[in-house]
Amino acid sequence: MFVRTPGRLDLRQPGVSAVFDKSYPDFVAFLGQHNTPPGAFRTVDEWVSMAWIDSNSYLLDLACSTGWSGRTTHELTGASVHGIDISADSVGQARGYAEDNPAFSYQVADAADLPLADNSFTHVLGGCNFGFIEQRERALDEVHRVLRPGGLLCVSAFYYRKRPPAHLLDQVADAIGFRTDAGRDRRFWVEFFSRKFELVDEVLHDTPSLGPRRVTRTVRKSVYGRVPALASVSRPVRDACFHRLRETRLVLDEHRSFQRLMVGVWRAKP
Repeated sequence: MFVRTPGRLDLRQPGVSAVFDKSYPDFVAFLGQHNTPPGAFRTVDEWVSMAWIDSNSYLLDLACSTGWSGRTTHELTGASVHGIDISADSVGQARGYAEDNPAFSYQVADAADLPLADNSFTHVLGGCNFGFIEQRERALDEVHRVLRPGGLLCVSAFYYRKRPPAHLLDQVADAIGFRTDAGRDRRFWVEFFSRKFELVDEVLHDTPSLGPRRVTRTVRKSVYGRVPALASVSRPVRDACFHRLRETRLVLDEHRSFQRLMVGVWRAKP
């Protein structure tokens, strides 16, 4: 949980302290942020191409957050989407964005214990979520179970190209409430997914840092611009949101310089 606050913020103001009490997923949902997979639109384009997603596909958007990956894939292909996330706030946001479109459905559920039938989906959009799921081996088993025979898992996984300093890993853990493992290089992820899947195709990308000025400009627009989710909140609450989001993004931006990105499609083994 992110707890550092600057002296100029008055935590006694209504709603200010609550900004820092929220888990990171719930904070993202509160902001109405689109929690995109690493690579955003480029990644979805690559999934659609490599995994042959079309209007006959039925996708599970795993740990969907506010549903951006599934909605964007649907817009490109017409595929149907079912999303699950452990955050009720995120699922509520996803349902709102779907606007009663029958191509979408959502439920609150744990990726490691999916309340879904065997052989239900043609594809699973996994993004980088296996890096954050504590019971990831069990979650991988569950994904394999709910995919139809030969079904495809689409991932966008960060991996370390060099080890970051310990203090930076501490800052990341403080910012997002999760401690990353600096031993997760590309070989780690290949061996992990190979337990249940075989690689169909992948693309590797560099992940250059944006720098403090660009991060600050982007966060300012995200918080002080025309943000429907924040339309009714007070200026002190917006200031708190700006501080928390900016500090989080600065840490993650520095952390990104130690990583690369593997966008891949994996086929379920028999």
